[in-house]
Amino acid sequence: MSELRPVSEVYIPPKPQRIVDVPLSSHYNGWRYSLAEIVDNEGSSTPEGGNTVVFRIPRGTITEPVFVTKRQAEATFTVTTLSGVGKLIRANAAGDVEHSVMRPGVQVVIRPGNAYAYHNDGVEDLVLYDTAVPAYEEGDDAQLYLLPSQRLEQREGFTACQITDAAGEFSTVYVPQQFTDLVAQAMRFPDA
Repeated sequence: MSELRPVSEVYIPPKPQRIVDVPLSSHYNGWRYSLAEIVDNEGSSTPEGGNTVVFRIPRGTITEPVFVTKRQAEATFTVTTLSGVGKLIRANAAGDVEHSVMRPGVQVVIRPGNAYAYHNDGVEDLVLYDTAVPAYEEGDDAQLYLLPSQRLEQREGFTACQITDAAGEFSTVYVPQQFTDLVAQAMRFPDA
C-alpha cells in the first residue's frame, strides 16, 4: 500500500482561505484517506456558521460507512467533487438507496438520518469538498457496525447496525440491506 498523502498536495483554496491538513490518525490510516480543513486568513472555520473539509480518497479505497446523527433537522453536508471519479453509496431512513457516480462538478447533499460511504473506484485520487451547515461537531455522525441479526428484531429489507455517540453510548439504527450489501461489495472488491 502506498503512503497516505496530505490533501494540501492536491487542493489549494482561493484566497483568503487556506488549507490545514488534519493529522493522520490511526483511524484515517486504517480507512486509507486524508482530510484537511478550510479556514479563513484568521484561522476560523468557513463559511460563517458552518465549516468545510476536503477529503482525499486514494484509488481502491472506501471510507467508513457512517450514519448522520446531527440533531438539527435542517442541517446539510453539501459535497462537491473537485477531481477524480468514484461513487457515493447513500441511504435514507425511508429505505431509499442511491449509488451515485461522483465526478468533477457533481454535488450531493447529505442530511441527518442518512447513512453513507464514498468509494473511489477510479484511477486517481477522489477529492471531495464538504461544507457542513451548521458547523460539523464531533458526534454529528457515527461509524456503522453490523450487528449479529439473531440478537435483534428483524425488519424486512433492513440491517441492524450499532453506532456509538460522542458520549460513548451505544444505540441501534436500521439501514437498508441494499446499502450494507453495496458497502460490503465495495470493501471486497475495492476497484469494482
